[in-house]
Amino acid sequence: MQNEIDMASYEADSSNQTHARSCRVTLSSVLLSATHRNTYSGVTMRLTFLGKESVPDQSPTLYATDSDSYVVQGWIVTDPKILAVIPVAEDETVVEVPPKLMVHLANDGPEGDVVNLIPPIVHVNEVGNYIVRGTKVTDQETLSQMDIPGHETCVHVSRVAMAALVGS
Repeated sequence: MQNEIDMASYEADSSNQTHARSCRVTLSSVLLSATHRNTYSGVTMRLTFLGKESVPDQSPTLYATDSDSYVVQGWIVTDPKILAVIPVAEDETVVEVPPKLMVHLANDGPEGDVVNLIPPIVHVNEVGNYIVRGTKVTDQETLSQMDIPGHETCVHVSRVAMAALVGS
């Protein structure tokens, strides 16, 4: 998928001076700034369980929140090659989840398969799992609603960003 779009030169008038610039932006950066950057890290959210993909000692889980968003619980990403190429802001982190976890979005409305590999999915690793970037969930009351093993963590992602992943 082509993730880069060309923006035509634009002009901005400032103090009777016209500046023309051309710029290249990635679609992912546009989506990130438009729909992904939230400040929910310290806000208590009520979670609604949507589904999980479990095997012993591993439990990637998907929750809807009362904040028009989702919490994605997944494995902590430790691969230095992946971490080196994924920009993560101070209030963000990434988790790894199996693609099958996303079918549980249908329990909250968005139906269909993941067809758009755009943020919050920022990478697909060699085994086909999704690397999902989102705001770190740090609120203790929110975290207490989940069972999170030590090798897992969770991220908060906007509903708009998650819905943009799926198609019919």
